[in-house]
Amino acid sequence: MSRPMTDYFIASSHNTYLDCDQLNGPCSALAYRNALLMGCRCVELDIWDGPDGEPIVLHGHTLTTPVPFIDCIEEINKYAFRASTYPVILSLEIHTSQEQQAKMGKIMKQVFRRRNPITQETYSILQPPICYTNHTKDSFDFTPEGLRGKVLVKGKVLCEDDGEAFLRHLELVKELQNEHQKMSVDKTKGHDNHESDEAEESNNESTRKVTRCDSMKVSISPELSSCVWMKAVKFRGIKKTLKQGYHWDVSSINENAIVSHYSNRMNEFGECNKIVFTRAYPAASRIESTNYDPQPAWNMGVQIVALNYQIEYNKSEELRYNLSKFVDNGRCGYILKPPQLVFPNVKVSEHTDSVTLSVEVIQAFGLP
Repeated sequence: MSRPMTDYFIASSHNTYLDCDQLNGPCSALAYRNALLMGCRCVELDIWDGPDGEPIVLHGHTLTTPVPFIDCIEEINKYAFRASTYPVILSLEIHTSQEQQAKMGKIMKQVFRRRNPITQETYSILQPPICYTNHTKDSFDFTPEGLRGKVLVKGKVLCEDDGEAFLRHLELVKELQNEHQKMSVDKTKGHDNHESDEAEESNNESTRKVTRCDSMKVSISPELSSCVWMKAVKFRGIKKTLKQGYHWDVSSINENAIVSHYSNRMNEFGECNKIVFTRAYPAASRIESTNYDPQPAWNMGVQIVALNYQIEYNKSEELRYNLSKFVDNGRCGYILKPPQLVFPNVKVSEHTDSVTLSVEVIQAFGLP
């Protein structure tokens, strides 16, 4: 578990909050408990404006019943590290006003501030870097092992073109990092003050640099932006991704786009997924929470292949296949990708020959 996060397949859920179908079913915070206890390491929240200034989670423009955002975050905090101690990713789909975005940021910072039972740290939420362009894979332990017990928030981030909002984002990130450092110093008595001074000087230097803007423009509040570590970006195409992609970037791609546009460019798309994160998700037509075959996406190195985890409702072969895959590696929710999907300049297509297995059943009993 010491390879970079981009080198792993990650057990992932789509529309985690739903109990059954995509149009009429209820939303429930308990659905997060169920998915996390099944080993899921990436869960999704679709957040909308709720009454009385409280954000809610639901499938927008449908008849699904909402659940308070804070209830979902509380449930995630409670069960995030029961089945696995490795990092949990919160994939946020944000449809709220800036006021309720600010409330979301405050809720996450408050709930995930409670002591982490795995690492015994005061914060579970991973502090984002002040300057993304000055932050590389090698500058910190960007591995499942190094991020054990951490919550990684995926969402949209402010950039320098956002003016005062971006400056406020930097202030809030710096406050969070300073509080992390203070907690660490309080925990470790006799910590060298010289090291703290160097860290502060480094932070000040980072604030004088700028964050690379993404092509996905949104209205995002500084309070929420300051919680985000994994940046949701629009897929730039293979050539631009290979030149401009960063290891914290996450692009979400529909299952149909993966099959129709990228299956014939397996090698090039596989190279992209050695650099950045890609998240695959079911087509909108799957209103009954059915699933697609995850194997084509895995064959191209897609790390986050999100499936419908409604286990009591969904009896699909694809979900069973997904769950059986992640039984490996101690059910921790992370599976190391094969070498051709990790190391550069190794063609993916040269290692995808099909194999036919024949199984002879000698005896069986207790069949339904």
